[in-house]
Amino acid sequence: MGLMTIYRTLALLAEVGAVYTIRDQHGEASEGRYVFCSDHHHHHVICTGCWRVWEVQGCGVAPEQQAHVAEATGVTVTGHTLDFYGLCPSCRGT
Repeated sequence: MGLMTIYRTLALLAEVGAVYTIRDQHGEASEGRYVFCSDHHHHHVICTGCWRVWEVQGCGVAPEQQAHVAEATGVTVTGHTLDFYGLCPSCRGT
């Protein structure tokens, strides 16, 4: 199987929500970094040292916040994502 086929397949899986494209703290896609996700709503914690990813259950984004964003922008909010970045205990050396 060719490398381009693999990347096209990963892009398709990301498009349908089967995998999540890991992005850096500036929103840039980290080349070749994907993670399989569960199908329920969750957020991610991403270690910027080793790029390990944890799913965080529970949202923490209140419906009032989404309503505020919708009102402030005029956009009908249909969903959101939230990533937290930091260093895991192994990368911190603790």
